[in-house]
Amino acid sequence: MTACPLIYGSRILSVDPDTPDAMDGVKTVVFPGLQAGPSEDQHFFAPWQAKAFALVVHLNETGLFTWAEWVEFCAKRIKTAPPLAHQASPQDHADDYYRAWLAALSDLLEVKGIAGSETVRDMARTWQRAAHATPHGTPIIYEAGQVTPP
Repeated sequence: MTACPLIYGSRILSVDPDTPDAMDGVKTVVFPGLQAGPSEDQHFFAPWQAKAFALVVHLNETGLFTWAEWVEFCAKRIKTAPPLAHQASPQDHADDYYRAWLAALSDLLEVKGIAGSETVRDMARTWQRAAHATPHGTPIIYEAGQVTPP
């Protein structure tokens, strides 16, 4: 088993374990069979992957769904995903894996009546518009992507 550090916040890939107090607020979650990346310390190749992971764990911890429900939905998405090319990199595999996590989360939210796929798509589009309207290095404000009706 590989232990995955789950760090809440946006500086997920910047934790230095040799710095005093660097591991404050770090929670270790162990998942059987989860393989690390090229380095035993690298569990995520991009911040969005760690955020997707943290979001699912957080929603589970708040009681929105059980871990058994999550496993059922996530396994279905992973099993039905098209195979990657033989020469795919570990990062390609991680991207594919966490895209399946997000798709499974969307499926689960829809089945539970929390947010339909159209709502999720609309919110994603709003977020993308907000991101494009935001200068680099500035926090993205979701409302900046909302379209006001004519």
